[in-house]
Amino acid sequence: MVHILERVAIYGNRSRSRIETLIPAVRALIARELINRWKLSKTEVARILGVTPAAITQYIKGKRASKQIGRIENREEVRKYIEEVSERIAISGKKMSLEDLFNIAYEVSILLQHGDAGQQYGVKDLRTDIKIIKILEKLHSRIQLENDVARLYMNISLKVKSPVLKYLFRQIASDSVRHAEILIHVKNIIENNIATEEIDPISREELESLKEFEEKADEMGFDEVYSLIDDPYIKTLLKTIEYDEEKHTKIINSLINIYSNKYD
Repeated sequence: MVHILERVAIYGNRSRSRIETLIPAVRALIARELINRWKLSKTEVARILGVTPAAITQYIKGKRASKQIGRIENREEVRKYIEEVSERIAISGKKMSLEDLFNIAYEVSILLQHGDAGQQYGVKDLRTDIKIIKILEKLHSRIQLENDVARLYMNISLKVKSPVLKYLFRQIASDSVRHAEILIHVKNIIENNIATEEIDPISREELESLKEFEEKADEMGFDEVYSLIDDPYIKTLLKTIEYDEEKHTKIINSLINIYSNKYD
């Protein structure tokens, strides 16, 4: 997810203030989804959302942010987005930061503004752009698939008894949730025509420095550990770290190539 300060740099303090006013409503609607649909306890939801159980009770009773909640609930696409976000949160079970909530509120704001104020954020008229429509449809289908995969692996992880297998399947479920989040972010960037090249420029030297760290991690492999461990499941679990390091290296190399083609 893009950092809060990046959002502010793009849209300004006025937009930040508007987005922040949506956070209580976002908390309330996510709390309702986690409790009513996903059957989490108030204590668990309070932990995830970073508030007290008493605050969760207030959210459930509709005593906080009722005006904004009504505005969101009256918009089907915004309501559906909250449902999708809540599903990923329920699967991951991770505590949300203020930045996470800000980003969700940002997406809600974009959806609301798209319908309420036409082109305030420079939103493109998607109905006239067949290419964009096709891209967004493909992304939407993949988002649904990633969510389905996450549910499948999470359910499997609940059935198996081996702690290693349980963790492996949960890791895949977590990866699918993260994939869905990436796709949602890409979808919104395309939908709102955000110029990504102007965000956070980085120097060639910094990229090369990152590459050196990845190469060091690659050198510190687990070959010796593999020779000492007999359990094939534990070896597979350790290999997931190597797979991630390979992915990181490919990402940095791709960024270096982009930088070279653009600036060199």
